[in-house]
Amino acid sequence: MAGKTVTLSFLVEIVSGTYKIAIDDGIYSTGLVLGPGTLQLYSFSTVISTSPDRLRCVLDSDGVASARIYAAKLEVGDHQTLAAVDANGDWQLLEQPDPLEYLKCCRYQFVPWIGDNAFPMVVGFAFGSTSARIMIPCPVQMRLEAPSVEFLQGSSIAGMAIFCDGTAKIPTAISGVKSTPTGIGVNFATTGLVGNQACILRRTDGKILFDANM
Repeated sequence: MAGKTVTLSFLVEIVSGTYKIAIDDGIYSTGLVLGPGTLQLYSFSTVISTSPDRLRCVLDSDGVASARIYAAKLEVGDHQTLAAVDANGDWQLLEQPDPLEYLKCCRYQFVPWIGDNAFPMVVGFAFGSTSARIMIPCPVQMRLEAPSVEFLQGSSIAGMAIFCDGTAKIPTAISGVKSTPTGIGVNFATTGLVGNQACILRRTDGKILFDANM
């Protein structure tokens, strides 16, 4: 897609707050700023850099916000083919999503948790007192053995908590990542764990992204 005109489309309902649609190819290109409303299709077009170092499609909130995403599409060209309004005035997808396409996307980028953060997410074990080894399920093996890790929307590792032997610990860093056929193994550095005890990882407000773009 280097050097080509592309169109990014979202079929989304903004429940509260504001969002912006953007494409990040090394240069962050913002298209639209969205406010609360009913289900709508939003799209914008831009030209991809001739030498992009990444390609990310973004629906990013400005602070506390809530949205329901029904579909999204990135395509070559200057117009969208994601959805159209039917005779009743309702948005309808022009083609049904292919589950295999989602799996392909997960090989490049994977966001493990979306929505409610009130529940414990995944388990692991304390590898000594300063490291928790956690396996995060992923439906496919990512393209890189050690994908990079980013925290989205201004969150940080402080938005994660590890429960071990009756106490909660806030990790200080991610010291290792490994992609496997059944999930992504992550080493969380922390202190005060009880070695060889089971651990539970809970996300409070940390929004984590695993990135395997080469």
